[in-house]
Amino acid sequence: MPFMSYLISVLRSGASITTVLTLGSTGGYVAYKDHSRFPRMMSAYRSGGILPPLEENKFQLPYFRRPNLEKTLKQCMSSTLSNDYHLVVGDIGSGKSRLVQEVIREMMTESSGEGAPIYVSMAQGKTFADTLAEAVHFAFDEHISFRFFCDYVLGIHSFPKKDEAHRLTRVLDAIEKSSCDYLKLTGKPVVLVIDGMDALVKYAPNTMRKLQEKAKLWADTNIVKIVFVSSNVCMMSELEDSGWSRAAPPVTVSDLTDEEAVSFLTSPGTSDTAAPMNAATAKSIVDLIGGRINYLRVFKRDHLCGVEAKVTASGLLRREKDKFLSASQNPSQWKVIEILRKSPRKTLRMSVLMAQTSAEDVASLLRSNILCIHSASQNLEVKFESRLAENLVDSFDAK
Repeated sequence: MPFMSYLISVLRSGASITTVLTLGSTGGYVAYKDHSRFPRMMSAYRSGGILPPLEENKFQLPYFRRPNLEKTLKQCMSSTLSNDYHLVVGDIGSGKSRLVQEVIREMMTESSGEGAPIYVSMAQGKTFADTLAEAVHFAFDEHISFRFFCDYVLGIHSFPKKDEAHRLTRVLDAIEKSSCDYLKLTGKPVVLVIDGMDALVKYAPNTMRKLQEKAKLWADTNIVKIVFVSSNVCMMSELEDSGWSRAAPPVTVSDLTDEEAVSFLTSPGTSDTAAPMNAATAKSIVDLIGGRINYLRVFKRDHLCGVEAKVTASGLLRREKDKFLSASQNPSQWKVIEILRKSPRKTLRMSVLMAQTSAEDVASLLRSNILCIHSASQNLEVKFESRLAENLVDSFDAK
């Protein structure tokens, strides 16, 4: 029947048109994803970035500027060709994370889209691979490729699936490829700042080793400069020594000087309702805790809330004593504390302390955050974690 023949031809042509339209729209989408992937990442390299919630973090206390250290960090995190990668180290509570974030914010403003650091932290609430991918605008969509689409249409290959088992490798490979294009285009390397290196070593050692390998390779080729931020300089010894051959000398974030600490305490807060702390009270606080910014913030916040300094000091001392509870019940660990307390400046070279005690006891006190390690004159030195800890140990002896 003519009508049935006509209907069949219409249906066949409709199916063909649908197929063509489907293939055309899918091909267009694939082509868009394929050609926008690296430009999207290079946009992140130009502008720099700090992911939420750190990006929008509203601090209760104003940022305390440290001009000399800020200048050093800017040089360290600049996009100049250097064939190095960098380490920023400092004790827990020394303020290094906020310092690095504030410097990056300033560099992002100054760069005007001409290249700024990208900040990635272990404290972002995601896996490191996902955090890194979000920071560099990588969507794990590299399997959507126009070449594979053409092969699929021609029946050469089936369409590739996502490789969910190697997400870190995928994002690192994407950074490596896109940073080569970025270097050719701008003459500058990508700058990645990775905060929480010590946490990576502890909880994701394989991830850290892979990053270390890439940092060395990328420093050799000058395509990416990685800046690791860590709370412990001795973490380097837990990794392959050869991997640090491209690392520049560490930038150390120290405690504030006594003068800086007094200035921090006596400066106004964000609220105009509370009067600034007087200099005499500030001096007595600094005598107790030194320039550890984390402790100074506790005193300043409490002061702005109307809490007396002696109440805050009592609470800090109580928490500090709790750290010593286990060591006080272990004679060999207490011996380490006594040797260190009686040493000049309450500081000893690691090798000397190890010879008089045991590596296990020293390591245990380091993990308990009672002792800390500093690099000095190509030697590792052991000291008490803070002036508060030193004063507390002296008070034990007085009793």
